[in-house]
Formats: sequence, C-alpha cells, structure tokens
Amino acid sequence: MGLSKKYNIWNKNFICVFIINFVICLVFYISTVASTDFAKSVLNSSTSMAGLANGIFVIGALLSRLYFGSIIDNINIKKVMIISTLLYFIPNLYYLFLSTNIELIVARFFAGIFYGICSCACGAAVARLVPSNKRGVGIGYYAISVVLSSAIGPFLAVYLVGLNKFDLCFIISLSTIFLALISSILIKVKRFKKHNIHNVKKSFSIFNYIEKSVLGVAYVVFCLGFTYGAILAFISSYSKELDLIKAGSVFFIIYACVSVFSRPISGKVFDKIGANYVIVPSLLFFVASFAILAYVNNPFMMYLSAIFCALGYGNATSSLQSLAIKLAHKDKMGLANSTFFIALDVGMGVSPYLLGLIEPKYGHSNIYMICALIILFSLILYYALVIRKSKNFQKDLKDYEDNFLEKNHSEIIIKD
Repeated sequence: MGLSKKYNIWNKNFICVFIINFVICLVFYISTVASTDFAKSVLNSSTSMAGLANGIFVIGALLSRLYFGSIIDNINIKKVMIISTLLYFIPNLYYLFLSTNIELIVARFFAGIFYGICSCACGAAVARLVPSNKRGVGIGYYAISVVLSSAIGPFLAVYLVGLNKFDLCFIISLSTIFLALISSILIKVKRFKKHNIHNVKKSFSIFNYIEKSVLGVAYVVFCLGFTYGAILAFISSYSKELDLIKAGSVFFIIYACVSVFSRPISGKVFDKIGANYVIVPSLLFFVASFAILAYVNNPFMMYLSAIFCALGYGNATSSLQSLAIKLAHKDKMGLANSTFFIALDVGMGVSPYLLGLIEPKYGHSNIYMICALIILFSLILYYALVIRKSKNFQKDLKDYEDNFLEKNHSEIIIKD
C-alpha cells in the first residue's frame, strides 16, 4: 500500500505511452479532416467517394482491434508498438504520392489497421503501467492525449486545408509519427506470466475477440459513441444553418479545455468513491448537452453545450474505460480495452450514416433530441447491466462467504 501511495503516474513509461497515443490520434484527426477535402478538390472525388475514404479508416481500425484485441495480452506490447508505429508511417507517407480515389481508399484502410493495432497496444500498456488503486485518475490523464489531439488535429487541418496546403498536413503527420516511434523504443512495459494454456486448442467463439465481463459497459459505450458521432458529423452544418459558424468552430476547443481539467478530477472521484458517482452524473450532463444543442439559438448556448459535452461524454468515456479494465481479469485487460474501443468505434462509425438518412426529414434539432433520448436509454442500460449486476455479484459473494464460514464453524463444533 505504501508503494502505491508513492507511485508517480507521470513516469517515463506513462509519458511515452501518452505521447504515442497523442500522436496516432493527432494523425488520425489531421488525415481525416484533410483527406475529405483532398479527395474532392485534388482527386475530383464525389462526396460519396470522399465519405467512403473516411469511413474505410474506421473499418480497418475495427478489424485490427477485433484480432489484436484478442491476442494483445499474450504478446510483447513494446514490439507491437514499434512495428505498428513504423507501419502507420507508410500509408501516411503514401498520401504525398497518391493520385487516384482507389489509392486514397487503400491508404486510408491500411492506416486504419495500423492505427487500431497501435491503439490496442497503448490501451493494454497503460492498463499495466498504472496501479489498480490509481486506475481512474491514470486513465483520466491518459485520455487527455485523445482530448488534446481532437482539438489540435482538426484545428491544424482546417487551417492548412483552407490554404490548400495538403502536403503540409501530411508532412506534419509524418514528423509526429517519428516522435511516436522514438517513444515506443524508449518505453518499458511489464509482461504478465502466461498460464500454461498454449497447447489447449480453442474452438471459435465471439468471446475470443470480445471480453464477456465488460459487455454491459460496451452497450453503454456504443450509445455514447453513436450520439457523439452525430456531433462530429453534423455540428459544422448545423452551425452554418443557425448562422453560428464562429461558435461552432470553437465547440471542440472548449470541449478540450474543459476535459483537460475535469478528467483528472473525475478520475480521483472514480478511485476514491466509485465509478457510479462519476458515470451517472456524466450521462446526465451529456443529456443536458444535447438538450441545449437541440434548441441552441445563440453562441452562449453553443458554448454551454460544449462544456456539458466535456463533463458528460468526456468524463463518461474515460471512466467507462477504467471500469472495463477494472472488471476484467488482469490477463484480459487488453481484451477489455479492445472491447471498449470496438463498441466506441462501431457507434461512431454507423451513426453519421444512420442519422444522416433521417436528418433531411427531421432536421438537426430533432436529431440531437433523439440523441438525448438515446443517452437516457444508456443510463437505464448502465443501471440494469452494470450496477445491478455488480450488486448481484457482491450479494452472491457475501452469501458464499457466509455459507463457507457457517460450514466451517459447524465442523469445528462437531469436532469439539
């Protein structure tokens, strides 16, 4: 206990994994924003082809998470980081030379695969680096890497794309990947001793790729990803529609600033009091964010929605990631982390298309009210699949302990 109190989260290894995750996410955001305009203005792609080039990245990331998430707990994480970072460099380098839509789609697909592998490795590494009693605040700090990249990446890309400097976007990405490669070489991650199951042949099961113990969390995370995807997809066009372009452009900057300060605090609450005291209020904050967004008519309401989005989505996702890792056995922390991101990726991947089908009929405002209702539904799911299940588990454990003690006590009386 004394060692864990003295443990400094911001050690060399944690900083290295923070940098790696920041870089791969930064490159993801820069390339995603830039590739759409690049496809349309340079390659003369249609809107649908540009959308396919963007969406194929998520498919690549999802496929790699499914496979590598199932084996990440049994392989050398440092080697995976070095190799996947090197491979991530190749398709991003190819952006400078491609000249057709098909080449862009192929480059985006492989970039998604290597991003997914490296992201799996980073999640597994941070789960091993941070002690269990500091996991909430540790994941909170780690999540800031994504928050910063989600603010800096789109800002840089939008600015440079506005100047038609696509090459500079890709060169910045390549330079930062080199920084991630250095960090992956410097990092040290402990390896767990494997159980002697090498010779046991496993039959195919979906649970080889999805961690069963965190399915309840995954359903909630899917809802969060699905609704946040609606913000990413429609906030720009919604802001133009309302003549609030300036307010809409700083939405994610405000989101990032609030998240940087709120996530470590929510992490400490998670560690000291419990997950429910963070996740339940966070989901309610996210509902408020959508309710405000649905009726926004001035810049202040847009800013307020961004603040509630950070307190809601930002805190809920990092806390649910911590909870997923906490619920899983230590040998399956990597798989639990992969399951978390699979749910998030699928939610964010399908929502722009599905909600985009009904947006022309119902409008952006009603789309965001639907999202508010989905988050309320996720709160019910969290209670039914996580809180109640946890209470039942604790009750069963207590009953078992009581029966065990009573049995032993009876045996002692008989012997006497």
